[in-house]
Amino acid sequence: MSITLLILAYIYTLDQKISGLKASGTYENITIDTLSWNNWTWAENQEWCSGLGTFENPYSIQGHTLGVKNFKDGIKVSNSNDVYFTIRNCTVFWNGSISTGMETGISILNSTKGTIINNTIHSISSGIRIVKCEDIDIVNNKVYSAMAGIYLILCDFCVIEENIAFNTDNGIFLSYCENTILRINIAYNNEYGIFLADSNSNEIIGNTVDNNNNAGIKLYYSNFNNITSNDSKGNLYDGIQMEEECENNRVLYNDFSNNNIGIEIYYSNLNYISNNIANNNDFYGIRLEVCGNNTVTKNIVKNNTQYGMYVEMGSDNNSFIENFFLQNGIHAFDEGLNNIWNSTTIGNYWDNHTGPDTTPQDGIVDEPYTFIAGSSGSVDYYPIAEDGAPRITIHSPSAGTSFGSTAPSLNVEVIDSTPVEMWYTLDGGLHNYTFYYLIIEYYIFPTFLGFVDQSAWDAKPDGSVTITFYAVDVAGNMAHEQVSILKDTSGGNTPGGLDPGVVVGIIVISVVSGFAIIGTAYFYLKKRRSSS
Repeated sequence: MSITLLILAYIYTLDQKISGLKASGTYENITIDTLSWNNWTWAENQEWCSGLGTFENPYSIQGHTLGVKNFKDGIKVSNSNDVYFTIRNCTVFWNGSISTGMETGISILNSTKGTIINNTIHSISSGIRIVKCEDIDIVNNKVYSAMAGIYLILCDFCVIEENIAFNTDNGIFLSYCENTILRINIAYNNEYGIFLADSNSNEIIGNTVDNNNNAGIKLYYSNFNNITSNDSKGNLYDGIQMEEECENNRVLYNDFSNNNIGIEIYYSNLNYISNNIANNNDFYGIRLEVCGNNTVTKNIVKNNTQYGMYVEMGSDNNSFIENFFLQNGIHAFDEGLNNIWNSTTIGNYWDNHTGPDTTPQDGIVDEPYTFIAGSSGSVDYYPIAEDGAPRITIHSPSAGTSFGSTAPSLNVEVIDSTPVEMWYTLDGGLHNYTFYYLIIEYYIFPTFLGFVDQSAWDAKPDGSVTITFYAVDVAGNMAHEQVSILKDTSGGNTPGGLDPGVVVGIIVISVVSGFAIIGTAYFYLKKRRSSS
């Protein structure tokens, strides 16, 4: 658990133990300004405020309902830097006659040490607006039917986590913000799901930004951001759009499928785009417009209607290596200059050019790939060859081994030259458990071990249990292997000694240019869809 989450959990626990919390009430607005008469000392004596302003016992505005009238903000805290405060479990909505367009549900200005948690803001001009602040945590709030969702302007070191924003202009918007974390939020049916403008060195991790009216994620004049493990699907235009001098951003392990364009990069340079999925988009999987020196590698680009990769004139000196092109209208189009489609040892996988691989048999097709459209005459000189289905070796458990009530440990090796998805079943496919990742990153890493899902093991009666392992590569080739073991809860467990909290481990070996590379992926254990 992160330090931030531990702190929030600590605050939450302490808050629940505070005696004498003021009763919830209904108000038009609550305003604190530490530079004015209505400061925290004054607020201590109000019916809507509890706490002492310490880390252990922060000031708490909790459980209130605010029907906002004209020219007012629901809850507003300004110039608060020396105390801790929490706004929790409040509901704020517009309840006036004619909106000025300036009203905000929760507004924090020039402050630090605040936590905004579990509030609902709706039907108002702006949901949550944080301006010139540091160290503000915005957690598990819901904002909807607002012109603006969650807005941060000129803020540093804030956390925006597990919020939901829908039916707004921008679900979550950062302007001139740095070192801020956006994590596990949901933003849908907005104009943009997440929008960064002039914002640098932020972390956008694990968010779901589907079905927005423009782009799921947009970067504008924003640099050195990390965009990792987000779902951005079904958006009317782009999964992610990087526009106007967005540089040195890292876009990794995201799913940009079922949009108009999966990944669009416009007038932006030096970005690293790797290990993403850009499938089933209406026009392009990935599009570069007047861009230079970007690295696009290890992405899956599949079943895009017009082009998998579209590189427009003026997009020069970019690198496209170890991507996987399958079932696109046209795999690639290049009108730029000096773009590179292979390294000195490996190029890309093209499903219409996968063999032969005989002279020598090194994982590279013998003939270059010359079907890249466009005026540049680009060629992939080392296209990746098809090597068939993955090869699975079950190192443990061994056949016939007996186990008790604790689920057995696993050690499984998968060898393939392209990314794979893996899962196992204990009941012939009625329930499947997936080790899922987007694409293997090539790192040297030792074997690590884990256990069969305990609930799946508990469901099996004593007797023979067959575990079947499956693996699929990016081309859709499937393999499976199985092992039969015994469950006997009458005689106790075979000694183990492994930590049962470890996720099941897989050794993944990729054969690239004749070299075996042990790779690891960040596995997420989850139930796979039932085969029925």
